Amino acid sequence: METRKCTKCSIEKELNKDNFHPDSFSKGGFRPECKVCRNTYRAERRKIYVNTWDQYDRSKDLKKKHKVDLKWFDSKLEEQGGHCALCPKERDEKRNLCIDHDHSCCSKSRSCGKCNRGLLCNECNQRMGFLEHLMLDFPKGERQEICEVDFRNMVAQGSWTHKALQYLRRYSI
Repeated sequence: METRKCTKCSIEKELNKDNFHPDSFSKGGFRPECKVCRNTYRAERRKIYVNTWDQYDRSKDLKKKHKVDLKWFDSKLEEQGGHCALCPKERDEKRNLCIDHDHSCCSKSRSCGKCNRGLLCNECNQRMGFLEHLMLDFPKGERQEICEVDFRNMVAQGSWTHKALQYLRRYSI
């Protein structure tokens, strides 16, 4: 049975996956500090840098999925008054706003960056998907006209659907 002394706590422990994290770059194939010390260290670092890491991860995610940066997101959020483009739900720590994009241009979960429209809460984003799917039943040239038709008799003014059609017209579907 091979043992190793942890470089942090100096306790001699059996060298295995239960006590040390595997690491192909370290001598013997395991990290020099034990799992308890490594996990404690990482938890402390996470508490200190949680906001920085969250912003970094969010920035990487925005670039990868939507080809935009945090500046674009923040300016769009400010332009929309700090809430969803279609309802009064605001962004908070538990829930972020989705970047809405034209799905006829790009795939379901990623965009080219040119077809990004605005920021929607999850509920409005899903509803918008259903509305866009419904709009596919109309020929492409008539979709814009449908958004411009007087919906007073069909869609209540100020309703979510009315706002969504105005939103789509603004970004010319």
